[in-house]
Amino acid sequence: MQARMEDLLPVEYFHAVFTLPSQIADIACQNKAAVYGLLFKG
Repeated sequence: MQARMEDLLPVEYFHAVFTLPSQIADIACQNKAAVYGLLFKG
């Protein structure tokens, strides 16, 4: 684990992956802002 930590840049970041049903994925491709807005709405 320490060896991997040394490979990382000294910044905080997050990587999120969403798997969407195909019906929603089709909409997401056409209107990314709306779908991403809903996914990240807190």
